[in-house]
Amino acid sequence: STELGHIQPKQVIYTQRLRGDYYPIVFGGKTGYIYRKDVEVQKGIPVLMYHDLVKKKEGTNVSILEVDKFKSQMAYLKKNNWHTISTDDLTLWLQKKIKLPEKSVLITFDDGYSSTADLAYPILKSHRFKATAFLIASRIERPGYLTEEQIRSTQDVISYQNHTYDLHGFNSMTGLALLEYTPRSAIYTDLTMANQKIG
Repeated sequence: STELGHIQPKQVIYTQRLRGDYYPIVFGGKTGYIYRKDVEVQKGIPVLMYHDLVKKKEGTNVSILEVDKFKSQMAYLKKNNWHTISTDDLTLWLQKKIKLPEKSVLITFDDGYSSTADLAYPILKSHRFKATAFLIASRIERPGYLTEEQIRSTQDVISYQNHTYDLHGFNSMTGLALLEYTPRSAIYTDLTMANQKIG
């Protein structure tokens, strides 16, 4: 194994899910591993990430969930007194500027599928929940994705954030995410375009 660097005692770091006895972390642009007994895990805020919802699922794509399962998950949260928060709430909590209820959860949707408005929105609204959707802005108005009208009409429940303009993907030859090797200036341009499109 190769030593990547040193972490100061009491330093807060963000890890990925435990793999065996080690937590993977990104350190200096490389993946490193920390032995689980060397880490004190702080209680955080759970984030539920969804992609596409469907009425009836066909196939094994783990990013697609049947709406009835989503509905029962939201009912569980409501019955057990969970409080939904926004990404702004999470940021302020991480900065120690606000306190959040003990049972706080962030509900997110990735990519901007139309099911976010068509299927998730009515369920969230019925429970008075809020959520955040991260949009691939170049896909707005494409078939199967949110329209500008859907975005406008659901903002009482769902906040919309940037998930790139068109750099969300992988190079099939290298397996690298586009953001891993795209020049910073091109990433900046892409994110700026996404922010302008989302508003």
